[in-house]
Amino acid sequence: MKISPYLSSKITLFYTLLIVMVVYIHSTYLEMYQYETADFVWKFWGGYGLSSVANPLFFIISGFLLVGGVTTVLDLLKKMRKRVRTVIVPFILWNAIFVLWYVVLDITPWVSGYVYSTGIMEAWKSLPIWESIYNMLTEPAGFHLWFLRDLIVFMAISPLLWLISKRSWMAAIVLSIVLNHWMAWVFWFWLGLTIRVSNWNIEKLPKGNWVFVLTGAIYIGNAVLAGMEMDKMIPSSFGVIGLVKQLACIYFVWIVYDKVARGRCLSEQGLWRHICGYSFFIYCFHEPAFNIIKKLGVVVLGSSEPVLIVLYLINPLIMVAIAIIIAKTMLHIKPLVPVYKFLTGGR
Repeated sequence: MKISPYLSSKITLFYTLLIVMVVYIHSTYLEMYQYETADFVWKFWGGYGLSSVANPLFFIISGFLLVGGVTTVLDLLKKMRKRVRTVIVPFILWNAIFVLWYVVLDITPWVSGYVYSTGIMEAWKSLPIWESIYNMLTEPAGFHLWFLRDLIVFMAISPLLWLISKRSWMAAIVLSIVLNHWMAWVFWFWLGLTIRVSNWNIEKLPKGNWVFVLTGAIYIGNAVLAGMEMDKMIPSSFGVIGLVKQLACIYFVWIVYDKVARGRCLSEQGLWRHICGYSFFIYCFHEPAFNIIKKLGVVVLGSSEPVLIVLYLINPLIMVAIAIIIAKTMLHIKPLVPVYKFLTGGR
């Protein structure tokens, strides 16, 4: 299917919304566990609750975009070569940046008081250099880079996934569910790829009231159960029932946008046109900078329950705002434009 201006705008805005959700997932404080209300808030809002749609949707969109305009395996291989610059180079580059960051921590220990140190330098020093490099690529120095690592793996096998989807979308779905037990997240990437290959029109999905209410109840209900720690009532996101539940949550978020946008390209209007388009930089930059913001808040305001809740809710917005300001500044200073483009893979 061809991407319309409306769908293009929708994807652009979703990238921004989803990266904000990711920052909320990383916004929790360990101290929140000891307080009942604070514990509920982060679990309701975070990675098992409202923000649980972020990573699956990122993978769906990635698979969907990868195979656009692809009619042969050769076409796909050409697109994969372009992804070397947009995905693999940034993955290696930001890994190197995080290694340098940990080197700085190692030689200036007082800085570690504002960062959650994990003893990474000690582990690297104890290993041969080639083993350290291998570990850096398989277990990235910046933990959040796991997404790019997995995306690179999925892209490497995408010609096979494309051929299967081209032959039978049903076989692709079944195999993706099975493979998901050993290769987490591949279901979502393969689903996005299959949607594009099968030419399903995702702009004309059922949006009736009963669909809206049902999927909305699942989405909110899942978040409430997560907040109440009723984990046994929430099927694993990597089992069949869990995947169906997650699909319902994603479906709800997807159609809510349509009800709000009403055909408008929101990413080009109002506040959105000033904050959309920087999601990749926010994703790469927000760690470990975000840890400093989180630590400073606790140092200045303490760690009482009300303070932790407020910090949890506002810290991601502060982090995203800072990242966007830095990105805009770099793009307005001519010598820094190539640096920004290099850091973001040309985005």
